[in-house]
Amino acid sequence: MLSISEFLIRQFGDYHFYGNPPTDYRVDCPFCGDDIKGHLHVSMDKHVVHCFRCGYKNNWVGMVMDITGMPYHKALGELYEPPKIRGDIREEITTRMEEIRYDSVYLEQFSLPYDFRLLRHKKFKSDNLYVRAAKHYLIGRGFGSWYWQRYRLGIAPSQGYRVIIPVERDYWQGRAVFDWMKPKYLNPGDPARDVIFNPHALDLYDHVVICEGSFSAMAVGENASALIGKEPTVEKIERLLQSQVSKFSIALEPGAFETMRTLADALSRGGKQVEIWNYSEGDPASGGGFVVMDYGLKSRLSLDIQGKFSRSIV
Repeated sequence: MLSISEFLIRQFGDYHFYGNPPTDYRVDCPFCGDDIKGHLHVSMDKHVVHCFRCGYKNNWVGMVMDITGMPYHKALGELYEPPKIRGDIREEITTRMEEIRYDSVYLEQFSLPYDFRLLRHKKFKSDNLYVRAAKHYLIGRGFGSWYWQRYRLGIAPSQGYRVIIPVERDYWQGRAVFDWMKPKYLNPGDPARDVIFNPHALDLYDHVVICEGSFSAMAVGENASALIGKEPTVEKIERLLQSQVSKFSIALEPGAFETMRTLADALSRGGKQVEIWNYSEGDPASGGGFVVMDYGLKSRLSLDIQGKFSRSIV
């Protein structure tokens, strides 16, 4: 999952353990300028860093961003390596992935708007305002042309200035590219109760991250799926339970405490290993800091406390 040690070795050449038992790594602080005594402490269990000399504080991903200058999704990639494809289905999946390289084959499963058009990485003179607006929006959020091709993103003038996201079967989303546009999302109707974005991840990986929205799943990586909605339906939970996935990470928004607990309880009772990515703000697509918690008594208490606190200030 998240591995800070490999980044520290690449960046600093080495690190030292601190504590008994050790709970921190220590490295020379790059923000002090001349630190040679390892004042920067990197917590292994809380996913935060603190320099006891200059006072620098951040979470792991924020530190990588500050050191490397990378945007959030690339900094996350420095620490998060998607699990490898399950060996028992590697040949079958390789064939399937080769097939979906062809747009006509992959998109046959969707009932998209009649004027749907795929975004291309090259600039064409024929690119109209819809295309340029969609590309500008996606690039501004850190989703370059690789994402357009992998997830078959496009535009449809009949849906206005929106990015069209094929989700599954006859369901798609149209995301507004301007803040003033309402509603933010359009879709062909009420979502099917069992629709999941990037369902291939449930077949491919032993460890899958569950997000709320499609862009959040894209930001995490190939082994992330999205519920497309704030509440997991019975049908969606059943699909997760029936999959061969052994471990789920739940990465919803900060206010979704009850939803995270409901989903974690259901998956845990079904024999799945579960952890929660508890965001302080934002979500995987917006770059908010988060702490990883294995789902157990400690996590349940934390969710209870935070949920009550949130409700008390509303």
